[in-house]
Parts: sequence; C-alpha cells; structure tokens
Amino acid sequence: MADWLSQAYHNHIKISGIIYLHRISDVRVGGSGVKNLRMFRQLCGETGQNSMAYVALVTTFWGGESQEVGDRREEQLKTSSSFWGQIIARGGKVFRHDRGALSGEMVISYLVGRKEKITLEIQREMVDRGKNLEDTGAGRVVQEELNKLKAEHTKELVKIRDEWKEALANKDEEWQKDIAKYKAEIQERIREDEIQREKLRADDAALRERMEKAREEERQKFLEEVRENEKMIQEYQDTIGKYLDLDQEVVQDLRRELNRQKELTIQYQREAKASKCMVM
Repeated sequence: MADWLSQAYHNHIKISGIIYLHRISDVRVGGSGVKNLRMFRQLCGETGQNSMAYVALVTTFWGGESQEVGDRREEQLKTSSSFWGQIIARGGKVFRHDRGALSGEMVISYLVGRKEKITLEIQREMVDRGKNLEDTGAGRVVQEELNKLKAEHTKELVKIRDEWKEALANKDEEWQKDIAKYKAEIQERIREDEIQREKLRADDAALRERMEKAREEERQKFLEEVRENEKMIQEYQDTIGKYLDLDQEVVQDLRRELNRQKELTIQYQREAKASKCMVM
C-alpha cells in the first residue's frame, strides 16, 4: 500500500478518499484490529479538526446479524476512542453496506463528490521528506509491535530457564521435556519476529529502488522531450533562413512558433533538473 501511494503521489495522482471496511459480524475488535487502526491513523495523518473527512468507515456483513446486535456493535465502534472514535472526531463518516449496490454507490458518491483531493501523511513522509518506510509513523507502529513481542518472548525465555533449573534439580524428565518443547516454541516465535522485521526492511529497500527507477525514467523522458524541442527549433531556424525573402507574414508566424518552442524547452530543462535533484 505504501508502494502504490508513494508512486501515485510522485506521479501527481491524488486520491479522493479511503474506504475502511469492517465486518459487523465480528464479535469484537481484537488486538490486531486495534493495531491496524493505529497504523491506519498514522498512515493518514491526524492533524486538524477535519483532517479525516475523506475517510469512509463502512460496516459490512449485516445480513448475518440481528438489527439489535449490529446496532450495538456499530455504536461501540463509533464511540470508543480505541476504535473509530478518534477518526469520527476528525471528520470520518460512517456508512452501512447493507443494501447491496445502492449502499456501495452512496459511499463512492460521498467520496467522489468531495472537491478536495488529499495527500496522506505517509506520502509526505516518504516522497517529500525522503523517509524510509520503517521510519514513517505507520512503520513505527509495526516496529513497536515487533519490539513488544520480542520483549515478551525474552521474558518468557528467562522464566523457562528458571523452570529448567528446577526440573534438573528435581530430576523430573517429563517436566524437562515439556520445558524444552516450550522453549523451542518461544525461540521459533522470536525467529518469526525477526523475519517480519527483516521483511519490513526488505520491502522498504525494494520500494526505494522502484521509486528511484521511476524518477530516473521520468527524467529521461524530460530530456528526450528537450532534445525533440531543440531539433524542432533548429528546423524552424533553417526554415526562417530559407524563406527570409518571402512573405514576411509567414516569417513572423515562424518566429512566434520558434519563441514558443524555446519557452517550452526552458520549462522542460527546469523540470528535468528538478527531477534529477529528487533522484539524488
């Protein structure tokens, strides 16, 4: 998602809004759901009273629940600061996707109908400020979770070592086997955490490489346009020299076109230089 958003922003493509979907059939929002919402808010940016008016919070799967249960869960989502409360306070709007295509059209119409296009915080961080993915607000949420898991697993290993010593002292072989098995599970979780951390860095590096490649391609495109314009200028100059003795009105038209092409060339050169600076 960071990859697509960064590439879109770099290519001057802005979005009208974001649709955040949530199944009303979910009994509760678990730890991962709360973490995802924290990451989502960091990705969007929360500065300003109406800073999230482009967010449509949409509940789905209403057919699987009674109206009373669905209403109660929706109210919990809307009023809790851990769930949607903070987003709504900053302008986010709640919808129910419970009438098929009709309710879907309402959501799309609301977002498309907003005249203002938006720039997300992660786009500013990665494109304007040149931050790595792991250093963005959204990336830090992931890092915090990984650090928390690592601390918990390290604490578990310390506890296991103490129990292992007690099992050895009591010569309890069954207990020793159970502890050894549990220790292996904890070590596997730590290994998985490190894999996730390395994956985040690898994804970040791949994203950076793709962005640099796109910028270089854009710079080369500008340079090619400059060369084409320089070629056209030379052709116009040759034509003017050839027909100086002819109709002066034709010559004036050629001169005006020549000046226009020169202005375009200056503009392309400026944009090409700006693009080159971004690559560096």
